[in-house]
Amino acid sequence: YDGIDFLSQTELKIDLLFFDFWVDEPVTNSYGSQVAEKHLEAYMKAKDKMNHKSLILIDDTDHAPPWKDTYLIPEARKDGFQVLYVGRQTLLARGIENPRL
Repeated sequence: YDGIDFLSQTELKIDLLFFDFWVDEPVTNSYGSQVAEKHLEAYMKAKDKMNHKSLILIDDTDHAPPWKDTYLIPEARKDGFQVLYVGRQTLLARGIENPRL
């Protein structure tokens, strides 16, 4: 089942949005850009369904840009998410006071 289709159709509220790897399109020279655009598209479908207190976890963010987090993180920050951790994975949170890892 395609994640973007699911996020478009679900009426569930989201507490944790986990991004892992997928691209259903043929690989082109701008492969990283395709991945970045798909992850942004998924976030855009999910953002209005996310609870005020919610987390975004993006896997494999230690790749060179453009990658999964390249377009997603700036958009999520506009929506009030704060970056809590950056490494192999990146964690963002919204509505959580004094978040600690």
